[in-house]
Amino acid sequence: MANNEFAVKYRLLREESDRQFLFLVYHEGPQPEDMNNWLLNVLLAHGAFHTDQASIYLGGLGLGPEYSELVQDHLEFFNAVKGGMG
Repeated sequence: MANNEFAVKYRLLREESDRQFLFLVYHEGPQPEDMNNWLLNVLLAHGAFHTDQASIYLGGLGLGPEYSELVQDHLEFFNAVKGGMG
């Protein structure tokens, strides 16, 4: 994004809105506060992609991010399954 979130948003939602493609927007560092997040509506509409172990288990179980803290608190349980959950 190179510190130009608005340009990214404009390109995705206006310039190339007629194209059908999957995209992943990578942002390094902490997520901005909602009031300062130019991509908040994109995030809310499409969700966030996470690669931590708890998120992988959530995806495998078909559970939403509202269970992330629960799974994170019980990772030992999920890791104890023979061969993992995958």
